Amino acid sequence: MRIGELCGLHLVDLHLRENAACGECRAPHLHVCHRPGNPNRAEAKSKRPWRVEHGIVTGGLIKRVSPAMVHTYFEYVTTEHPRGAGHGMLLVQLHGAATGQPWAPVGARRMLGQAGRRARLGLVKPPCLPALVHVRGFDAADGNLLIARDAGGWTSAAMVDEVYGHVDVHDPVFHAALRTVWGETK
Repeated sequence: MRIGELCGLHLVDLHLRENAACGECRAPHLHVCHRPGNPNRAEAKSKRPWRVEHGIVTGGLIKRVSPAMVHTYFEYVTTEHPRGAGHGMLLVQLHGAATGQPWAPVGARRMLGQAGRRARLGLVKPPCLPALVHVRGFDAADGNLLIARDAGGWTSAAMVDEVYGHVDVHDPVFHAALRTVWGETK
């Protein structure tokens, strides 16, 4: 997800059970909604129409979620997310003077920068993350551009091919580097 999409998520945007009430996707998913009025000023770039009726979000950019994401969400909400925050945002500041306030994109960028320095990866910026995730998704789709497009939230399969379909995506050295970054190798 893009940093604005992630920091702009509201709790109601997550439909983490199969056959959610929105009826728009059978699998667990979330709705990325462009909300210019978020208290943390996070905005999704995608401006697809969306609405909330009876507490159920429909529309927006629908992204499927993994079982690991569902597990992580429930762990986060039951152990760390403050109750009664009043703003409805998913990601919140957990420490310091702003505890309980929505996590702003600038905070996410700083955290990624610090993590990159600690891991000796150099400068890590949010725009790098969608590329890494989409490369992984492209391979998981066995090169099927339509599956990769839908999994990554792209509007065009041609864009997926243009950006991620080149030879370095399938380079074993490239994949070894990604596995190291993701902590899959020792």
